[in-house]
Amino acid sequence: QRGAQVGVTSYFADRWRWLKGSTGVVNGNTVGGYLEIDVTTVDTSIATSDYAMLEQPIEGNNVTDLGLGTASAKTVTLSFKHKHTKTGINCVSLMNSDRSRCYIVEYTQSVSNTEETVTMTVVLDTAGTWVSGTGKGLQVAFCAMTGDSFHGTAGTWAAGSNRFGTSNQVNNYDSVSNYFRITDVKLEIGSAATEFMPDDYEVLLAKCQRYYTRFTGVTNLSQYGVAEVASTTKVRWPMWCPVEMRAVPTMTFAGTSFVISWDRIGSAVTSLVLGVATTKIQSLTGTISSGTVGQAVTISAGASADTNISFDSEL
Repeated sequence: QRGAQVGVTSYFADRWRWLKGSTGVVNGNTVGGYLEIDVTTVDTSIATSDYAMLEQPIEGNNVTDLGLGTASAKTVTLSFKHKHTKTGINCVSLMNSDRSRCYIVEYTQSVSNTEETVTMTVVLDTAGTWVSGTGKGLQVAFCAMTGDSFHGTAGTWAAGSNRFGTSNQVNNYDSVSNYFRITDVKLEIGSAATEFMPDDYEVLLAKCQRYYTRFTGVTNLSQYGVAEVASTTKVRWPMWCPVEMRAVPTMTFAGTSFVISWDRIGSAVTSLVLGVATTKIQSLTGTISSGTVGQAVTISAGASADTNISFDSEL
């Protein structure tokens, strides 16, 4: 839904997000089956507080059977493939919601731009606070570079804020020729990795839409829905989410011209606000120049093909 992003600093493909504290700049994309980070502005001098990582937060509902933070904590296996340009040691970590508990594992890119496979088995944490329900239950993070402030010890659960790399972590930001790529990431119960089986497209899309849903005007006059003229200057209409969202979302109204049309006649909706909202349906109110109260009208993407309305309930 989001597609490739230039200068990415948050979510892009398949609910992975890029987090950084650095002067370096990267683009986020999917290339040849890989989730790819492409360095466009280098950071060759890593300060103590610098960091960059590719992270996926997992909803608490999806990890309740892991026994996190209890004496019954289970053993899990994380497997993935990497194909980084820069050789050397990188780190991947498991963390709780506020990153106050962390387990770091080092892995090595032995040959530049060559696919290599990692399998790591971890007995989960019996201590710390772990969120359940619709909150952030567990985080998986791939470190691309880190300063001293975020260094921890590999191979053990430890307390301490934001310890997601070791002092051996290489700097993947040191050249514009660098790519940082991962694929086939799988976290499962047990001490053995099983074959990665990708979800069918429609299943993966529905999983992503639980956290982010975008309605896009693919072509001009792509219809968004039917609305009621609530006053001479307001239209109001509901938009149903394709799947129930994790939480009541926020809304963003965007595009080249930032307008949509009403009644398919080109009159602009000049502003848009989210009214009553639930995890299943959103009530939108748009400002128009004039209308007949009680009239039913259609709402369409009219002024630009890239106009979109998005709802965000990300972790």
